[in-house]
Amino acid sequence: MPKLVLHQFPLSHYCEKIRWVLDHKQLRYSVNNQFPGVHALVNRRLVGRPEVPVLIDGHHAIGNSSDIALYLDDQFPDERLIPGSSEARSRVLALEGYFDEQAGPAVRRFVYSFVTARPRLFKQLFFNGYSELARGFGQLTGAAIAKQIARMYRVAGSAAETRVLIEQSCDRLEQLTDRDPERYLVGDSLTLADVTAASLLGPLVGPPGSPWDLPLDVPELVELRGAIRARPCGNWILARYARDRRRLKRA
Repeated sequence: MPKLVLHQFPLSHYCEKIRWVLDHKQLRYSVNNQFPGVHALVNRRLVGRPEVPVLIDGHHAIGNSSDIALYLDDQFPDERLIPGSSEARSRVLALEGYFDEQAGPAVRRFVYSFVTARPRLFKQLFFNGYSELARGFGQLTGAAIAKQIARMYRVAGSAAETRVLIEQSCDRLEQLTDRDPERYLVGDSLTLADVTAASLLGPLVGPPGSPWDLPLDVPELVELRGAIRARPCGNWILARYARDRRRLKRA
């Protein structure tokens, strides 16, 4: 068994961010698809906070996607995603922080504001990728979990507010790339800034092969997905997934 284990939700865009980093570095790892609710107890014990992702490296546990990405770039320097020069490093980390703190939460709240109101759809989407046993249990408990997640992320009435934040993130991405899908955010190669922007905005685009390449029977989500795919930022996200998203076979 590989020593690296990722505690995750398969649908989580923050977990996708770390899977991208791990795959980019060609690291062998396994995943533990945590069951919602129980995950908080396990992760608080491991890293002092309930959220996914959590990375286990031997006897060392790291929480928070930004901290995990920094740890991986430090401990496994091949295929670096954070430049060595101080100026470029500062730019990458500043942009990673921007998309991590604005785009990520806004996308999560916007999507959950519609999906958690549809328990059948929530169960179908959220438990995709789990074992058959976990999917079965999810069918029994999914409605209660959907209500809990809606409360946790305060999704009620958040759609208009979060859509503004999403639009601002897309505008920023287009400004930084000069509306060019070939252009990286910092320098001439993929960095953690690109991985963060593409993965955290990815659910709104549904790139082929991504965790969100799924049918969405929600008019508001279908409309936004079409609008973003028609924008330069949507083309940029699709390009990053098509050209830069390695997918390695996990243990």
